[in-house]
Amino acid sequence: MRLPLGECAAFVRRRIAKTLKREGLIVNAKRVLRLMRADNLLSLRAKPFVPRTTMSRHGFALRPNLTRGLTPTGLDQIWVADITYVRLAEAFVYLAVVIDAFSRKVVGWALDDHLEARLAMAALDQAIEARNPAPDSLIHHSDRGVQYACDDYVERLERRKIAVSMSRPANPYDNARAESFMTRRAAKRIRSKPRRSTARPT
Repeated sequence: MRLPLGECAAFVRRRIAKTLKREGLIVNAKRVLRLMRADNLLSLRAKPFVPRTTMSRHGFALRPNLTRGLTPTGLDQIWVADITYVRLAEAFVYLAVVIDAFSRKVVGWALDDHLEARLAMAALDQAIEARNPAPDSLIHHSDRGVQYACDDYVERLERRKIAVSMSRPANPYDNARAESFMTRRAAKRIRSKPRRSTARPT
């Protein structure tokens, strides 16, 4: 007995086995699975779209990781920065944050619908205005993304005499503090509040 292609695609393998059994053909679900795989009848689940937030292939200078082995003992000694995406009902938006590594509190953030360097710079400007760190007292650590390596961002840090530090390639553990915040707190809090625009959250 042969089932039409449309019917095969509509049944899961156990239901197909039961259907064949009612027709007098004794076949188990595993055999149905093998036959469906052989005839390319298994549906493929599309992977959800995940926007890229780190673009590390660029022509800007990269900086070494200055935070390895360091444990901050007070505020405004190490800031960590990162960008993540937030899935809203109608679109994606992007959240840039600057976190104080000692207090683990956000000292600057920005939310928008683009990944341009000005998103990261808006978060940095807010952090500098809020904390006003003393010259030569602070390390700013980030990944190697173009937003953080570009001339405008680095010049803004150097103008304030803030040391520039970047993660090693393909090593997310170097920026674990920011990654942890993004995973557990920031995106979850924003997703929990229904939004139809990219207005700044309250």
